[in-house]
Amino acid sequence: MKHLDMQTAPTNICERMGRSQELSEFQRGAVIGCHLCNKSIREISSLLNIPQSNLQSPCGLQISSTSVRRELHGMGFHGRAAASKPYITKCNAKRRMQWCKARRHWTLEQWRRVF
Repeated sequence: MKHLDMQTAPTNICERMGRSQELSEFQRGAVIGCHLCNKSIREISSLLNIPQSNLQSPCGLQISSTSVRRELHGMGFHGRAAASKPYITKCNAKRRMQWCKARRHWTLEQWRRVF
């Protein structure tokens, strides 16, 4: 029997290795769409009236929340907390407005000296 080198063999001969993908392209698009609309897994499951641990896709395929997270992570979507920024106080807003009004008629040469 002749040994087949997987590195140099034509791709149509080699079998796919690993587990098959759970989500189709359509389902991936639906997951991304829900993510971009800021829908959490909890919101999606409540909208569809399905247990959160067992989301059902439109095609009838069982999709776990882990699969959804894995797909989003693989597409570059990562969870993060938004940076909290301090509000501008009335006193600071007044000082900023005064600063702007004082420099309203500056020439380009004056601004170049600042930068």
